[in-house]
Amino acid sequence: MGFIGLYFLVLLGVFFLFLWANLTNYKLAAARVLGSIAFLLLLWVFSKLMLVSGIGWESTRFWMWFMTSLTWILPAAFLHFVIELKRATPGKIYYHFGVITSYLVPIVSITIFSFLSSFSPTKYIFIGQWVWDGLVSPQLLSMQMGLTLLYFIASIGVLLAGRYSFMDILMITVAFVAFFLRTMLLSFNIAVYWRGWLVYQPLLALVSYFFFWLVYRKHFWLEESLSFPVLNQLLKNFSLPILIVKKNHTLWYLNTPMQKLMGGKIPLSLQECVEKIENAEEFLALFDKLSPSQPTKYQVVRIRTEDKAYTFYAHLEVILLRKNIIAGYVVTFTPLESEMVSHLAEKQVRLHNKLLALQTVYHDTIHSLDTPIILTNTEWNITEINASAQKLLGISEEISSVIGKPLPIPQVVKDQMHNNKEEKFIFDIHFTDKAWQNLRTQRKDTSILQFSIKKLTDAYLIVLEDKEKASQEEHYQHFENRFYRSLHQLTITILENPSPPPWEHILTTFREIFPIPGCIVSISEVKHNELVTIKSLQGVDTSFLEKVENLLGRQIFSLPLRIPPHFSMEKSIMKSGKINHITGGLQELFFYTLNPIVAMILEHMIQPGDTYSLGISTGEEIHALLVVIIKKGYTFSDLEWLETFGEKIGHILYLRKKLLTCLEKQPSDNQASSNV
Repeated sequence: MGFIGLYFLVLLGVFFLFLWANLTNYKLAAARVLGSIAFLLLLWVFSKLMLVSGIGWESTRFWMWFMTSLTWILPAAFLHFVIELKRATPGKIYYHFGVITSYLVPIVSITIFSFLSSFSPTKYIFIGQWVWDGLVSPQLLSMQMGLTLLYFIASIGVLLAGRYSFMDILMITVAFVAFFLRTMLLSFNIAVYWRGWLVYQPLLALVSYFFFWLVYRKHFWLEESLSFPVLNQLLKNFSLPILIVKKNHTLWYLNTPMQKLMGGKIPLSLQECVEKIENAEEFLALFDKLSPSQPTKYQVVRIRTEDKAYTFYAHLEVILLRKNIIAGYVVTFTPLESEMVSHLAEKQVRLHNKLLALQTVYHDTIHSLDTPIILTNTEWNITEINASAQKLLGISEEISSVIGKPLPIPQVVKDQMHNNKEEKFIFDIHFTDKAWQNLRTQRKDTSILQFSIKKLTDAYLIVLEDKEKASQEEHYQHFENRFYRSLHQLTITILENPSPPPWEHILTTFREIFPIPGCIVSISEVKHNELVTIKSLQGVDTSFLEKVENLLGRQIFSLPLRIPPHFSMEKSIMKSGKINHITGGLQELFFYTLNPIVAMILEHMIQPGDTYSLGISTGEEIHALLVVIIKKGYTFSDLEWLETFGEKIGHILYLRKKLLTCLEKQPSDNQASSNV
């Protein structure tokens, strides 16, 4: 028996060790090993009977074909065990096809090879040499390859029945490629000596077993555990409803009480199983929260049946493999039947619903605030961010895209908040940095932000403030206060003593409200909506004014200008109190009455940039014309307030005119009364 016996023992030992190493139930492992040995002995007896009947061949050839068949039978037997463990759906044609062919292919191959050998010419296979037979060799080749293909197709059917993953199919395919290569080596007689052939066979068989072992260790621990009769019977007869779910959240097992709770109907999916649970979405969400660090969760659930609804205490726990690998989940439903317990359960449900309502209010309140707010956990990962903070940080995508991402907080802040309850920090944020770009921000600028951080129980509340925007708002507030305070003082000054001309006071107030550097401002009185006379000019010194008067040949304050008839549009703008942006230079400003050369010289002296005119009016009456010349290199930042200024001045001049009219009538009335 020499090498043949050794070969047989090696294969049997590998199979025995494989089962022994991977099955925790030693009795079941021993039963399977003994069953495999009995099956092999039965096949050996069957082959001997064929020899006795004259159908077989010379003993050396018999042993070679017999040992070849062993390498087919052992993986086939193991594959059949895998089918049982995976519990493929019975009744499917490919399920029965795979089970039957996994045993029949080796037996049929031995029978066919024996039958073909009986028709071959009388030749012998000597030890040390393979003598090819013209009739047998081509048919051996085709038959081996055909049966290999048939076996592979049958196994793919089994894989589909067992719902394997893509990686499983890949590993099984590699194993069968090893079978196919072994067939090719045997058929083409690459191994000349049978001793060498006996070396190739166990090596290829070991490769096949290795890939089967990978598949087994990855997938079948939970299935094999449930295949133990004792454990299966225990779960089946357990008084409490039990539900077992695989790690991919697919339904695996329901015991008898759980099936009764489902109305005697066996659900096909986990979703169908939890349809009768009132708060099913919350219940399913608990599976995602289970982890090796948090292996248990519980929830009070109500399950509807045909007659009434029952309250259960659902206890969820993970099934762990080695190295904290989750194999599945076990859910036990404990009924809450007593009146007190039921009352407490209903109270807990009410409190839970109130908590959910409060969470909704809390969520809506945060997102409705105009103040930018961010909530993080203790690891500084974002858990909540409202729309105002999203807008400030320039996050244009959905808020969910940044939930869970780290907030780019400097380490010095984290260290300081470790000991303090509340602090304020001001940072110069560069939004082009990689850490901020990770939050999908669309901002590419630099901004000064204030972070007001408050430590909560298990979170950080962060209130953001744009300091640049705050400074702008502060400037606006100061400007508004100055604007109305100055106008109030001007109103009192003019109306308390309306007789003196108000023009100097108006321009002084204008310069107080709009302290614009590089600005020349003038105000002209308008009579009968036609005659315009400059009454006051500020922003130039006396020497400059003298040069202008010398150039014009007259005093500038005694220069009445008549609005031409074709300036009807400009006159309408004056009556409306709207700002008119002068684009025609000094010629347009003086209604084209200036000599072009003089106008060019004046523009060279003044260097005007933007020029604006504003009619100060009430109704259809134009009281005055305000002209603002901004020199080149300067800007008018508060231009939007200029129209409001003109409107207020128009009311003041209107009240002054009414007051003067009353004062003029008063002496004449007194004189008339004295004459009487």
